[in-house]
Amino acid sequence: MTIPAPIKDFFRNKGGVIRRGELLPALMTARMLQKYMEMGIIRRWGRGFYCLNDESLPYEPEMLMVARRYPAAVICLVSALSFHDMTTQIPHAVDIAIPYQGNAPRSSYPLVHTFRFRDAIYEAGIETHDMQGVPLKVYNMEKTLVDVFRFRNRVGMDVFLEALKMYANNHPVNLPLIHEYAALRGVTRTIMPYLETLV
Repeated sequence: MTIPAPIKDFFRNKGGVIRRGELLPALMTARMLQKYMEMGIIRRWGRGFYCLNDESLPYEPEMLMVARRYPAAVICLVSALSFHDMTTQIPHAVDIAIPYQGNAPRSSYPLVHTFRFRDAIYEAGIETHDMQGVPLKVYNMEKTLVDVFRFRNRVGMDVFLEALKMYANNHPVNLPLIHEYAALRGVTRTIMPYLETLV
């Protein structure tokens, strides 16, 4: 028994991970889902989510799940560092920024750390990446560096220093943009000694 092409396409179009409620009853019955699971065609991915067993999962499926559930969420801090390959840290939760007056997401899986940013800070530096049909919003590298520095007491100064080094070694350095975000965050004076190492 092979899984029909429309169901395969549906999984791919949804980023590879689908909620049970999206599958039933529109695409298949509960009995069909159980049969596909017994045959190893579909498997569980977290609580109430499923993916195809014969396909590699999308890059950072937890980020995609958050992006689909909370369109206003922007991937930030350690999760953004991970997205940009600027850290060796493995995020234990998805760090997201939301507008200051926004409603904080409630999610037991994936675990989410929510940060409320004022409008100008929230809106600055957002990139939108098409990840298997899912629009994923993430802060650019320079904004992420400044945000991590701003939250260094919570994230860890070592995380910032590692990210700064990986950024300088692997990417074109955009000091004017970093200065712009530092001014927006009010950390220009304190971050300057570290930025001087990039010159």
